[in-house]
Amino acid sequence: MKNHPLRQLLQLISQLWRLLFSLLRRGRYERKMEEEMRFHGAGGFYSVIAYSVTQRRREIGVRMALGAGKGAVIKMVIGQGIKLALIGMAIGLAGALGLTRFLSGLLYGVKPSDPLTLVAVSALLIAVAFLACYIPARQAAKVDPLAALRHD
Repeated sequence: MKNHPLRQLLQLISQLWRLLFSLLRRGRYERKMEEEMRFHGAGGFYSVIAYSVTQRRREIGVRMALGAGKGAVIKMVIGQGIKLALIGMAIGLAGALGLTRFLSGLLYGVKPSDPLTLVAVSALLIAVAFLACYIPARQAAKVDPLAALRHD
């Protein structure tokens, strides 16, 4: 369990978040709460993508039987995951910008519409989404087409 891919993903995400929030210098309570939220968010995104790959195992097997390479399968899974992340990020940015007046009291030393913060957090979220998609994508690329077709 020590080298489980999900554990490695969460450790990497934790390091990325620590870097971002060390720049923002939040208080101890806020750091603890953010730590909880990032693990739940990253784990949830990973779980959704992994479940999607499991449900589409037969489809992936058919694609591979028809000639799709491992690279094409990895690209497909990551592309679909990133598309979901971009949609969520767009909704989140729109909500954050729309609620700037209410958010201003919750932020310390940062303006609600600070472009650097919005870009940094968005880039971090896309990086986390990429990592959360990469593990299920690798597993999808290992699907044996014949076994996937025989499974059902």
